[in-house]
Amino acid sequence: MRSKKALINIITSMIEQVVATICAFLIPRLILTTFGSEYFGVVQSITQYIGIVNLMIIGLGGAARVALYKPLADKNYYEISRIIKCFRGHMRRAGIMLTAYIAVLAFLYPYISHNSLTHMEIAAFVVIIGMRTMAETLLMGVSLSLLAADQMISIYSGSMVIARIINTVTIFILIYQGKSIIAVYFFSNLVFIVAALIMKVYINRHYKLISNCDPNTEAFALRGAVAYHNIAGFIHENIDITLLTLFANASLISVYSIYHLVTAKMHLVMRTFTNGLEGAFGNMWVKQEHENFKQNFHLYEFLVYNYVSVVFPCVGVLILPFVGLYTAGVDDQNYIFLSIAVFSTVAECIYCLREPYLTIAYATGKYEETKKASAYEAIINLAISLGLIRFLGIIGLLSGTIAANVFRTLHFVWYDYKYILKESYMQFIRRFGLLAINMVINISLGVLIVRTHPISTWIDWIGTAVLVFAESFLIMSINAFIINKTEVLLVFSKIKPLFRGTKNT
Repeated sequence: MRSKKALINIITSMIEQVVATICAFLIPRLILTTFGSEYFGVVQSITQYIGIVNLMIIGLGGAARVALYKPLADKNYYEISRIIKCFRGHMRRAGIMLTAYIAVLAFLYPYISHNSLTHMEIAAFVVIIGMRTMAETLLMGVSLSLLAADQMISIYSGSMVIARIINTVTIFILIYQGKSIIAVYFFSNLVFIVAALIMKVYINRHYKLISNCDPNTEAFALRGAVAYHNIAGFIHENIDITLLTLFANASLISVYSIYHLVTAKMHLVMRTFTNGLEGAFGNMWVKQEHENFKQNFHLYEFLVYNYVSVVFPCVGVLILPFVGLYTAGVDDQNYIFLSIAVFSTVAECIYCLREPYLTIAYATGKYEETKKASAYEAIINLAISLGLIRFLGIIGLLSGTIAANVFRTLHFVWYDYKYILKESYMQFIRRFGLLAINMVINISLGVLIVRTHPISTWIDWIGTAVLVFAESFLIMSINAFIINKTEVLLVFSKIKPLFRGTKNT
């Protein structure tokens, strides 16, 4: 049953990420060419500042998921209702605080940023982006936590596919009609508010939630420990643009955002295949299926490392020609920077490698035991970024991100192998050694392919990208069959029964 849910989650998440990726590349291009780099940079900056809402609900989502694993496994709807009622109470209080924060930000943002927009334009952007954030984080956050714990993330993915398509079509139509950028963002973002409300109705009906019950405040005992981890995630996602807002102009934020758009999407694509796995591992853990837990973890680890060894060499050698084509016609800012391309790719590559270790630490509820490392990660990131931004700009920020990611990833590896898996680190060392070999070979051959295939159009880029990807995938496959044949065969043994409808865990 877990495997069937995992397959459905993978398929729906894959569809969502394909749609999200297409939309994510189409919308910024439209904004850049229609309204310019400054407007795009301001929107990205305000989005990050509004993202502070995550601090107001910090720790709730992770604590809720851990608390929900057992009542979901037992189909105890009364206990599920108690946890959700408490969760929603926290969200209502966060909504009040967020409303006040949006009002303050609308007034203060013009004084801390560097752009030529009017105060009214900025206030409008803050309110519009704030409305969408409240819908996605406060309204949909409860639904997402419950669905993730129940390995039903496919429901969320399906609703987001519809919302993203409608959002993108709305933006196209409004821009074609010559509407202002304020109108474009206002009407297109209404879609996500409606989607959040529909999701809430679905959750109430599907899980037979009981309104007349006492909230279970004890279910959120882990919230404090989870908060440490959420702070680290918040800093990872927000510190760069926050500091750029304070120390640079909006056009430079636009440059950073374009590179981050490409690299971050590779992480999201990977999560297409891993969405819902935390819930699956949590289910195995509470049922004490430890051998099954270990086998599936190593399979997960194997797949993530091979994904990274194929995808990130491709990103590294193709990102500059992509950005060149993507920003063609945008003449108010230079977007071609080799150093930013390299540092952005490395930062996201390391971030992806931590995914399997983070997943099982969270699935087993080890928030308290790993919380100090998350605080150290935040300190490392902030200290290095602040120290280098004035001298190196975006490269200084990315240096802080890389250093923090390396530290946190290695800490998760150490903790998981010692305390959860209780195994030797040699498995990880061998895994990383093979990754390094694949990366060196794939980057070298990828650079050679790009140099021998000049790129001046999108057709050129697509053709070259196919060649680079085929080369990377071939090298990975050969090395995997030679060195990790057992795991390759295990992957096929896991996949085949799913499509025949056979139960497999």
